Amino acid sequence: MTRIQDDLFATVNAELLENAEIPADKPRISAFDELVLKNEKNLAKDLAELSQNLPTDNPELLEAIKFYNKAGDWQAREKADFYAVKNELAKVETLNTFEDFKNNLTGSVAKFDVRLSSLD
Repeated sequence: MTRIQDDLFATVNAELLENAEIPADKPRISAFDELVLKNEKNLAKDLAELSQNLPTDNPELLEAIKFYNKAGDWQAREKADFYAVKNELAKVETLNTFEDFKNNLTGSVAKFDVRLSSLD
């Protein structure tokens, strides 16, 4: 056991450090993060259930369900053609300077408003 005067953090948080499980895809976990994960699971469960019985009286919810289903269709996503995205990335890969960026990407799919300002 660590003495409080040797390591306050380890002493105060000993139980947490011993028992906390950090998900493999997360750099940390906190009470807030646990709430976020719980809410994500609840939302996914609710949308999956609603997908079986689509609501007709709430167009916004219907769109959310459609988006959830489309985003979760991994087979379709694997087969999807990312031609437009690949074209945009090809443009980015040719850039070498900030001037190249200003001259070539300001009219792309993602609109950029490039302004230089001084730090006076």
